[in-house]
Amino acid sequence: MAVEVLDIALRGMATGLFLICILVISADRIAMSAKLASFLTAITSLARIWSILPPGFEMNDGLMTVLGLIGAWAPFALNWLLLSIFLDDKRALGVWMMSGAVISVGTTLTFWTSELVPFLRVYAALHFLALSGLILASYRGDLLDARRRMRLILAITLSVFAIGRAVISTQVVGPTSEGMALAQTAAFCACVFLFVWWSLRADLDNWPGEVLAAKNPEPDPVQMHGIQKVLIARIDTAMTQGIWRREGLTVADLAQEVGVPEHRVRKAINQVLGYRNFASFINRKRIEAAKARLCRPDDAEVTVLEIAYDVGFRSLGPFNRYFREETGQSPTEFRALNITTSPVNFEKDPPIIEK
Repeated sequence: MAVEVLDIALRGMATGLFLICILVISADRIAMSAKLASFLTAITSLARIWSILPPGFEMNDGLMTVLGLIGAWAPFALNWLLLSIFLDDKRALGVWMMSGAVISVGTTLTFWTSELVPFLRVYAALHFLALSGLILASYRGDLLDARRRMRLILAITLSVFAIGRAVISTQVVGPTSEGMALAQTAAFCACVFLFVWWSLRADLDNWPGEVLAAKNPEPDPVQMHGIQKVLIARIDTAMTQGIWRREGLTVADLAQEVGVPEHRVRKAINQVLGYRNFASFINRKRIEAAKARLCRPDDAEVTVLEIAYDVGFRSLGPFNRYFREETGQSPTEFRALNITTSPVNFEKDPPIIEK
């Protein structure tokens, strides 16, 4: 009986932690989508954990069914929350959200047929393993220190969770025992504690919302201290000299160029210049240079592909995508409208020194 009591106590502790987290998040200046994702994750996760009680504890069957149906949407909610926090590039957001919905819809259907369970759990495992890879892929370019540190921990946790759920659901370990129920509850409680501790301790900038800087940030000399001014000046000099054209440029490369530790470069670009990830900072410079090239009559015969390569992009697809995000036009459309009608401001967009 002691095992069951400990199990219930852990579930109660996880419930309390989630409620505290919800109260704090609701009071912060976090984007509404992130708040909704947080609330839905808390509700569905708690419904899930309380819908499967350890042996010896009974609850009304109707209530258990309702909790189970609500808990079936925990994968979708968790998927939404992780994408809200860790995915800055939202182009593929719809695909990931749809994939999370497929898992939850399938989980709901398992209340009426168990034939879907093996296929569903394999699909869910693949989904969350891929999501782990996506979260980890942006590790080096993430300029938010707290979020960057969390990426590795989260990727490992998600991978273990995905594989563990797939193994348990295919009944490799047999029916759930008191010990297995306690282990699952303890793992869930540990994950809740880790998330609540991180979200309450981390800066608001780790969350999407009002606290983010403008899209076209300019450093404020009044708010910068002497060391920051020197560092920003060095970064600006390196960018003016064209380091952004280097293919595969990383934060470490820029830090080496300006002669300061990598973490200080990350902090400066994020807190002073207002960028959340390094790719956005570099690609903005590249697009500005590409716009200048596309406006110049002397480059009228140079292909868009050549310009994309010259400014540091590895292929035409990403160049076209980033260019459209910045200007609302394709490079070809931009060139057609600006090459003869808009003079180039060479102070803002200096000419590119050819290799």
